[in-house]
Amino acid sequence: MALNMNFVKTDNDKKVVTYPYLLADLISDNPKTSFPCNITEELAAQWNVFPVIEEEKPVYHERIQKCVRNSEPTFDGSHWRVDWTVSSKTEEETTQYDADKSTEIRTDRNKRLADTDWWAVSDRTMSSEQTEYRDLLRKVPQQTDFPHSVTWPTKPS
Repeated sequence: MALNMNFVKTDNDKKVVTYPYLLADLISDNPKTSFPCNITEELAAQWNVFPVIEEEKPVYHERIQKCVRNSEPTFDGSHWRVDWTVSSKTEEETTQYDADKSTEIRTDRNKRLADTDWWAVSDRTMSSEQTEYRDLLRKVPQQTDFPHSVTWPTKPS
């Protein structure tokens, strides 16, 4: 097993003592014990040290929900697992999310405008496609589902 994989150290009643716990911790906690190079699950279990399965983050609605990784693993009868808790955001959190998302989209829009500023220098005439592209970029915040769904105009070649 990998030395950097996460484990849990438990007491005899399967209560968490330390998490995360590494096999390197097992070795350093027991300096008078000679461990093999490859510590097996069975050997680690003799020391109440068990591998932890880290569940994938679930799908959730980022605007109205928050997803938090649980800080301590739970035992499901055969494996130790760390999973996630999805809960509703407060109105304040949703408002802050909307403000942050709006700022993120406006920053992206401003960068796209800045990247095409050279089209509008005084000694150059923009094509109608270039003018339309820049106008559509300026109107991004006026789109119906802004800032949650944005349709970016296609940059002319």
